[in-house]
Amino acid sequence: MTFHRAFDVCRDAGRALETLIALGVDRVLTSGQAGTAPEGVETIARAVRQAAGRIAVLPGGGITVDNVADLVRATGVTEVHLTGAVARQSGMTFRAPAVTIGSAAPRSEYEWSVTDAERIRRVVAMLG
Repeated sequence: MTFHRAFDVCRDAGRALETLIALGVDRVLTSGQAGTAPEGVETIARAVRQAAGRIAVLPGGGITVDNVADLVRATGVTEVHLTGAVARQSGMTFRAPAVTIGSAAPRSEYEWSVTDAERIRRVVAMLG
C-alpha cells in the first residue's frame, strides 16, 4: 500500500512517518512537504534516513528526466514517481478561446497531457 501525498501537509513529518511504518504501509509518496520533490529534496533525504528501509520513500511531483538523477543521488531513494508527460494538441480547426469548459483541462480545452514512453525509457536507462 502507498500512502498518498497527504503526508506533505502533516504537521510533523518524522512522527507521521513512524505512524505509517507502524501501520504497515509499504511506501509514502511525497514531494518532501514542498511544491515539488526537487524543492523538498532535504526533507526527502531525511525521511529516507529515518525510514532506514522500513518503508519506501517515493518522491513525486515535479520530477523530470532533467532532474531525476540529481534527486536520486541527493536523497538515496530507490524508486521515483513521475508522469513523463508531454502536451498533445487537439486537431480541431475551430477554436473558441473565450469559452472554457470546467477546470479539468491541464492548459486549455484544446490540449491534454499524455505519458511519453520515450521519456520513461530515458529515466529507466539513467537510473538502471
